[in-house]
Amino acid sequence: MKATSTRTYVINRTCFVLILTAILGLGCSEKKRELQNSNRKDVLDTLAARVIIPAFEDLHTQAQLLVIAARTFTETPSENTLGAVRNQWLETTSAWKRASTYTFGPIEDHFLSGGIYYSGVHYANIEKSIQTAGKIDNAFINSQGSSLKGLKAIEYLLYKDDRVLAEFGASTARKNYLLALTENLTAQTQKVLDLWTSGEQPYRETFVNATGRELNSSLCILVNKTIQQINMIRDERLAMPMGMHREQTPRTDMIEGRLSKSSVTLLKNEIRSIQNLYSNKGINTLLDQMEATYEGEPLSARIDQQFETVYQLTDALPNGLEEAIVTDKEAVKNIHDQLKKLQILLEVDVVNHLGIILTFSDNDGD
Repeated sequence: MKATSTRTYVINRTCFVLILTAILGLGCSEKKRELQNSNRKDVLDTLAARVIIPAFEDLHTQAQLLVIAARTFTETPSENTLGAVRNQWLETTSAWKRASTYTFGPIEDHFLSGGIYYSGVHYANIEKSIQTAGKIDNAFINSQGSSLKGLKAIEYLLYKDDRVLAEFGASTARKNYLLALTENLTAQTQKVLDLWTSGEQPYRETFVNATGRELNSSLCILVNKTIQQINMIRDERLAMPMGMHREQTPRTDMIEGRLSKSSVTLLKNEIRSIQNLYSNKGINTLLDQMEATYEGEPLSARIDQQFETVYQLTDALPNGLEEAIVTDKEAVKNIHDQLKKLQILLEVDVVNHLGIILTFSDNDGD
């Protein structure tokens, strides 16, 4: 009964905010300070320069290093070179996770995410391609669907089982497939970076100049994207593997980073991509300019505290999600619940204070 009352309160609170915004045509009460377009533009410019573009630059750099590590491994397969390419895969995937919240604008328009990181990789079809394809190079990989390429496909090749080293040593086609995957990944990350920074009208200009509060404004896109991302993490990274929806039994096969046992590392970097939009003189700066508070303290400080709570709980998992969803479900459920509190802070308090149009709808029923 208590959980039901809490959900009802949250739903009613959200609805009240949305109704009030619609009636008054304002994002906050008349007692609150009004942001100017120049305030929003300064923050958007800062986020582009200090957070978003550097994240994509780092991703591209790490992808280039992955090509080098893969080339060294395929030329001289050994335990050492396999360990090195695995380590670089984790660095590159972590860099993607730190950029994963910024998959709007040109990344969506050009459908680039699927070529970089697609969760539904088809292992059997990867093996079929290795066995039956003719020339395996970047052009070949580029012609394939998302389920056969990207970072998840590379994870499969490097971590599939204890026969990885022997299989690479015995198969030129497998080596070529790994090399082609890494080269294609680098090409995709270069496209993302170019779309943000190069050409007659780089997306950075569009992003920084969309300073209003309408649906296509950058601030509206950012806030809704962070809310959507938190909800996705709660659902796909935690709830579904725990069997919270239907199965009621753990599904270790649904854990992200299961093969590489990197679930916690990837989870934390994904959350970091959200936090970096609020810290680093980001969205929290606007909340401070409006003197936004939550239960007597600055709302920005409360948001930072909630992120820190999530990190502490995640760090406390001794053996990652791979074991925790079986042996310590309450610890994982606690992370899930704390993420829910963070989501509510954003979709209620941040939306209210900044006058954001909330486009995200949480219908997961928890």
